[in-house]
Amino acid sequence: MNLGYVLFLTAAAVVTVFMCVNFLQLQAKETRLQKEVTSLETQLDAAILENDSDYNRIMSGVDMEQIKNVAMNELGMVYAKKSQIVTYEVENNDYVRQYAEVPQG
Repeated sequence: MNLGYVLFLTAAAVVTVFMCVNFLQLQAKETRLQKEVTSLETQLDAAILENDSDYNRIMSGVDMEQIKNVAMNELGMVYAKKSQIVTYEVENNDYVRQYAEVPQG
């Protein structure tokens, strides 16, 4: 066999082994990351369930009639009159920040 041919085959074998090892490392990393994503999704689901449970527990303890009674009778709050309600168009449906008084129209 020719020395150049042997060196070429050796180099090709080394490159092939290197690429196979690199491929296996990438597969192992992907598997590890997928397990981490699954774990984080499980934690998120648990947190959502806990938040929903806490929200429902809190809301079940709130008496809206009691709040309305205190607001109207003790704090003097009243419903807005039709003339006090100002509506206007918003360019997007995100949110609104008020930096100045709403102009009387």
